[in-house]
Amino acid sequence: MAIEPQVFLCYGRPDKDVAHEIAAEFWRNRIECYNYMSKPVEDRLENEIDHRGYIFATRLFIAILSEESVARFLVAEELAIANQVATMLAGRLFRAYVSLLPSARNNSAGQPDLVVLWSNSDGAPSVVSNLLHKMGPEFVERNQKAWEINKNLYAEKWRELNEKYCPDRQPTSKIAR
Repeated sequence: MAIEPQVFLCYGRPDKDVAHEIAAEFWRNRIECYNYMSKPVEDRLENEIDHRGYIFATRLFIAILSEESVARFLVAEELAIANQVATMLAGRLFRAYVSLLPSARNNSAGQPDLVVLWSNSDGAPSVVSNLLHKMGPEFVERNQKAWEINKNLYAEKWRELNEKYCPDRQPTSKIAR
């Protein structure tokens, strides 16, 4: 059985390009994340589960917020679940909002641990580097071990994701050590 990702990307379809950039940067750093456009190894094995279950298993919840996404039911639902998990399990779930909005705006689903204005960032490498630094070396190490295990257990399905996420490119984020 594959090891579930500990990073969950929440976004609406209009924001898929930013989500893909972030997911690809995590992948380049040997960290898998759940995102509905490029589901993790587990779902690719035709064992698809209710995607909301990943929120309960995750340690890092990243919501990409734009005018289009905040109006979508599934995005609002995922934000509410993440807020509930963060409230119930204080300190276990780190919530980061990557805002594509003109300014940082409060969301009705609680206050995140971090808000990143995409327009003020240097893109996915700097966002991912910042998040990995905040999560710490134990988080990085655990997720890299899971990535290697999934790679070896499910080589064909893993290769599909690897091809999607630019396999020839080296990691550009500086990982916390």
